[in-house]
Amino acid sequence: MKRLITKHCIFLFALISTLSVTAQKNIDYPNSNQFETYLKQRSENIQKLIYEKILKGEFTLYKTDSIQSTYTLSELKSRSNYADNKGKVREFSPSDLKGIWFLKSYLGKFNDIKETTEMKAMALIFQPEFMGIKANLIPLVWLSEKELKLKLTENDYRFLSLLYNFGSNSSSNFVIDEEIEEPYFYNLYERLSFVKVDSILTRRITRTTVTNYCFMMALSMHIAPMNPDNFWVQDILNKRRIPLTEVGNTFYTNVPVFISTDPNDPTIGYDSSYNAPIFITHFNSAFFDSKTGHIIHFTYKNFYGSAKVELEIPRQNFTQFEPSEISLWLIEDYYRTISVE
Repeated sequence: MKRLITKHCIFLFALISTLSVTAQKNIDYPNSNQFETYLKQRSENIQKLIYEKILKGEFTLYKTDSIQSTYTLSELKSRSNYADNKGKVREFSPSDLKGIWFLKSYLGKFNDIKETTEMKAMALIFQPEFMGIKANLIPLVWLSEKELKLKLTENDYRFLSLLYNFGSNSSSNFVIDEEIEEPYFYNLYERLSFVKVDSILTRRITRTTVTNYCFMMALSMHIAPMNPDNFWVQDILNKRRIPLTEVGNTFYTNVPVFISTDPNDPTIGYDSSYNAPIFITHFNSAFFDSKTGHIIHFTYKNFYGSAKVELEIPRQNFTQFEPSEISLWLIEDYYRTISVE
């Protein structure tokens, strides 16, 4: 009996170990095109998900950005149906959605030195079509921020929040009404702005995240020096831990240079060299745990001179600095979203 129990315990331990290893995989780090595609598809999928919830009656359907008067579901459906160039009515579908607008509400007085704002609502955007003629993009329906937070998953809501925060910090993402000669008057009088999600915004988020500026450059140059013991990498080949601040001093390439000594003749001088430090500018892959949805570490591989460097950068480096924590969450959301097999 004891042997049987022992065998079962060994089998169970082996099974748990196998499942744990299976959940963890080394996956290529996304390039700019892959990450930008993810942002667009993620946004489109959330739009479709919200529309499906609307059809199930899970949201209050507001007519305007005042978040007061409402549509019934039948009113919304009749409003969004299309009439083609032959007058035949075509039912609206999630694929007809054209994007997202956020409502940015300004709190406090314009005279205050400190500006505070909040996301008040979100609109699904569509393009009305009359007898085959397409009109301008307009909101299909407005949804309150409070209901979005309640009805969406934590990850979906945070993704929307990040889109809003990135977009609301650049005036180029504001929707300007052509009838308003001075858009600042609308901000001052109505205390509102409409923030759009478009290809410009997704490109900016991609550039911020994938280039590793928030991950490594700002972290190693400005944050890690203040507390070097909390930021480190693992040198795989030499089996040692290196402070993040010392990576450039540890791995470098000797670069030959010619130093001119005669301002009138640039050919006069002498040969010299300097040590060009290696900067971790782009990760190669990430070790991702699909069970937890978290990255365990990133990997970086390169050559300095004729020598090879292979580093593991633990996740904990990026949870102590808000810009890198946001970038980390977006990359983890990318891995959670794409099909990892």
